[in-house]
Amino acid sequence: MRAVDGGAYIETMHGIARDWARAHGSELGFSMGRFCPKLIGRQRVFLILQDGCPRGFVTFLTGHDGWHLDLIRYRSGLSDGAIHMAVVAAIGAAHTECIAQLSLACVPDPQSTPAVWANRRGLSQFKRSFAPVWVGRYHCAPNRIAFWLSGFFIALAVQRPVANLPLRLLHVIKLLPLELKFMPKRDKRRLQHNQRPQKS
Repeated sequence: MRAVDGGAYIETMHGIARDWARAHGSELGFSMGRFCPKLIGRQRVFLILQDGCPRGFVTFLTGHDGWHLDLIRYRSGLSDGAIHMAVVAAIGAAHTECIAQLSLACVPDPQSTPAVWANRRGLSQFKRSFAPVWVGRYHCAPNRIAFWLSGFFIALAVQRPVANLPLRLLHVIKLLPLELKFMPKRDKRRLQHNQRPQKS
């Protein structure tokens, strides 16, 4: 695991980002990071090597107030814990360089967010594993109607439903048969009872 010059591996990273987007049904938008070759060169990049070959990377935006987690991209088959190791390497580098703050970015608060928006248990668990100091971030509006309308349009901007529809349909068509084929019989029975299987 090591920090690299983003420009030196830009083509490899672009390929990893493409593979990640295909596997996850597309990249998101608005406040969510998307792979941009021009921006990568100005970020801190931590490349994940497996058997000597780049298999993933983690990037951080840098500014006067510290480092901020932007992208996590990887190819399938990456060893368990590799992303955690990359973030730990970034935390260590920030400490060595006397960076005052390193942010792991935001996650919806399940206690104050509708369940349909706060279904991010895996993301929360991932960030909690680094023992962060949680700081509140807020969505404000002058009244209840404006609050829900603005939240709706933010969700649309993040999901990019029109732009991402072709890739997401392709993702569903390609992966559903494979998921059903390799899914344990126990999970198939749970699906028949309208319970989505829990994945670790």
